[in-house]
Amino acid sequence: MVYEHIPTSIGHNRKAMCASLLLFFGTLMSYAIFPVGASAQQQLDSRVIPQEVIPLVSERNRSLLVNDLQAGRTTTADSEYVAFVLDTSGSVLGNVSRSEIMSRIQKVMDFYEFLVGFQVINDLGEYVLRSTRGQWIPFNDQSVSEIFERLESWNPISSSNPIGGISEVLNNLSTEGQRTSIYIIGDDLRSSLSVQDVASSIIEMNQIVPTLSRAKIHAIIFPTFLVGEEQYRTGTNNLISLMRQLADSTGGTLEIADLGSLD
Repeated sequence: MVYEHIPTSIGHNRKAMCASLLLFFGTLMSYAIFPVGASAQQQLDSRVIPQEVIPLVSERNRSLLVNDLQAGRTTTADSEYVAFVLDTSGSVLGNVSRSEIMSRIQKVMDFYEFLVGFQVINDLGEYVLRSTRGQWIPFNDQSVSEIFERLESWNPISSSNPIGGISEVLNNLSTEGQRTSIYIIGDDLRSSLSVQDVASSIIEMNQIVPTLSRAKIHAIIFPTFLVGEEQYRTGTNNLISLMRQLADSTGGTLEIADLGSLD
């Protein structure tokens, strides 16, 4: 027991005070690490990778993803605020139905039992509903329906680089103390970009201190380029490599959609 290490010369009152302080700080730390209700919250699979996709990814990604699947890790769906950062390039919106994208968003929100607010922007930080710029949208059926209706015809330009969207969430939406998750939805990372440079920039932007992140970063990747010629697969493999690093460093998840989800 901890208290046996307190010298016997300390009086009874001081012993009681020390015990009370230890109990107080122990309770405080338990709340900080395991928020109230966390034990009842759903667990998200850290890796969701369809077997049909694994043979198509690069040899390096294949090895890492197989090892990840065997590890069987999970993460707690404990966020109160969730932001979706969409790649709105033609390769995504031209190959993945809007209904499939909205279905994935709805599925994610259903996991978070204490969800207070959400937001949908693209990878350049443009909001699906401009009137909500810099604000969380209250999570309710009416607001979700409004956003989904707007998503049906939303078609802004895209850079196929999530930095702009993540930066918008961290700088203008998420505040210190909020439990936040960011979901990147896309199909590739622009081939001219360095995976490591992008990863380092985002990790640095997201850090409170070296071992603590402001937001969990997750990804839902649609492997549109994997079904084509091998020379076009680099962008998708780059995004998988990037998001695997970001998920690992922030406690997020990585999901690769099955090929049947593509039009």
